[in-house]
Amino acid sequence: MIDGTGKFTAAAACVLLVMFSSTARAETLSQTDAAARAAQAGAEMEKAAASRSFEESEPYIQSALGRYRHLVSGGYRNGYLYYNLGNCFLRLHDVGEAMYWFRMADRWIPGDSRLRTNLRFARTKVQSQFPTPASSELLHTFFFFHFLIPPNIRWAIFLTFWNGLWLWLTARLFWTALKRVRPAIPILAAGMIIFGCSIAWDLHREKIIEEGVVLREETVRKGAAVTYDPAFTEPVSPGVEVDIVDRRANFVEARFTNGSIGWIPASAVRAIAADPAL
Repeated sequence: MIDGTGKFTAAAACVLLVMFSSTARAETLSQTDAAARAAQAGAEMEKAAASRSFEESEPYIQSALGRYRHLVSGGYRNGYLYYNLGNCFLRLHDVGEAMYWFRMADRWIPGDSRLRTNLRFARTKVQSQFPTPASSELLHTFFFFHFLIPPNIRWAIFLTFWNGLWLWLTARLFWTALKRVRPAIPILAAGMIIFGCSIAWDLHREKIIEEGVVLREETVRKGAAVTYDPAFTEPVSPGVEVDIVDRRANFVEARFTNGSIGWIPASAVRAIAADPAL
């Protein structure tokens, strides 16, 4: 695995290899072959990190990238594998592919601090920026916990409030003295409802909204054909994150973070789905 400085760590590699044993899906590579390829990719990235220039490191990065992609095409599904792919593409200055693989990794390991750091860094490399409207900023302010706390942590907090509420209600049946502590039930119930709604929104959004990443510089148009006028004055750059609203022929209707909507060739956008696309 590569940390924020681009260094491959043996301990992280061990985590990656162990995870392979439980995330392979209809794999065409044996776990022995997969482990060997992952180790070889790690060795290549160590050589890349030790290189003095991009030109010197590029062959090693390309070699590691090929091995990681072979693992994906071989049926392996793993957040750390996607994270490594994102790092490879970021080292190769391919921001579109890097953003896609980091977002894919975010579905598997949302609480990983190195992923969060590299994802934030990759977003700074996206040239086309779409500032969020004031209403969205207000929403982020009031519901900061939903946007700042990773989903797995919010799940844990919800279960803590849920179990705490029922344990407290059960305990009240046997220890009447607990009935005098009146704020306990409202606090536990409020926490359960707040974080339950947060999780429900995540599940609802994942079900009805298809997210995607723009892979290459492309002109956004006002309709689903190249004959329509451009929607923006300049093409959008690779790495822009969008919501895919509709699909028509060879185009997708994309909603940008500032609320703008336009049509972009389907080949230029890759959906963030359960199964990765190479």
